[in-house]
Order: sequence, then structure tokens, then C-alpha cells
Amino acid sequence: MSFMGTVGSVAQAGQATVGGSAPTGVSIATGSSGNYDNALFTGDLVYDNEGGNSPDVHIFNPTSSFNYNSTDNIYLVSKQVDIADFSGFNGVAGASDIVLKAYCRATNATSFQWTMVLGVETSLTNVSMSVYAAGGTSQDSTGSSGAAVMRMTFGGSKAGYLFPEDGDTLALKLQCTATNSNGSTAATPLLIKFKYTS
Repeated sequence: MSFMGTVGSVAQAGQATVGGSAPTGVSIATGSSGNYDNALFTGDLVYDNEGGNSPDVHIFNPTSSFNYNSTDNIYLVSKQVDIADFSGFNGVAGASDIVLKAYCRATNATSFQWTMVLGVETSLTNVSMSVYAAGGTSQDSTGSSGAAVMRMTFGGSKAGYLFPEDGDTLALKLQCTATNSNGSTAATPLLIKFKYTS
């Protein structure tokens, strides 16, 4: 089963001197400068609706820029997730909140908007996806709340949750658009694929 969805947000004022053109040099990175451009990192928000701390299963810290796919004009990376790691959710939480964190680099931008899309490669068993937090509007979205958050809700019940199965894939596509009074410029998007294995 495949999922498609979009997370949007309203732009917020930033800090920059506006020139005579739309923002330039727009890209998604792990910080304002240095390593790594065209990369992001991910984590899990603590979700404890059943009285415990949920485990971290979607942790990704890049060691380089993502690989560029010229055909689709996108930077991409894959991360394997061991299905056994989900066992820590039993009796603790019925969902995993996945946060994408990044910095939107840009010159002469006054506002920023993050969006996230579930990629067409997404194919999941036993779980459903929903928006937990709308796309952020902060240029620096490397903090705990990130640029956007997706919730993976498990099937089954507290007595025994049902998790993704071997071969399943969750693809999350992140985009940042920088704006000033002269127009908007979108960064080349990033795509991270979580591949579940047993």
C-alpha cells in the first residue's frame, strides 16, 4: 500500500538584506555552514501516551552530502531500520514520531517555508502515516521540533502492536523555499528512504 501526503506551512519573517532578485544559493543542509550541504538528519520525538518513553528507531546522522539523482533532480539517501528495534514500543507507545531536521541556506531571504511529502516509493504494512507537526517556517530547523514531523501509527493494540514488515519502505521528501519581496526560490529537495529489514 502506498501513501502520498503533503505538509505545508505559512512563511515567517527572517533576517536578511533584500537585493534586486529572488533569494539565491538556496539549499538544505545540516547547518548554516560547513558539513554537510544537501543533507539532513532525523530523529524520534518522545511519544509516551501509555506511560513510557518510546525508543529511537529512525535516527540518521549523515557522514556526507546525499547522492544527487539528475534524472529526478533530487538528493537522496537510504537508511536501514531493524524491525526488531520496534519491540520497545510494546506497552509504551502506539506510534513513532519521525522528525526531519535541517537548515535552509539562502542569500537575501526574508522568509522560509518547509514542506514534506511522502514519496511514491513508500510502501508500508500494518501502519498508517499522518502529520504530527506542520512544516516549519524557521531557517534554522535543526532543533528538537525540526522542520516537519510525521507520525507512524502502528496496527494492533497495546497488547501487541503490528510494525512494518521486512521489505517495507518509508520515503520522506523535504523541501525548503526561501522568499523575499522579489520572489521565491526552492532548494533542490532531499529524499530519505527508511528501509525496514528483519
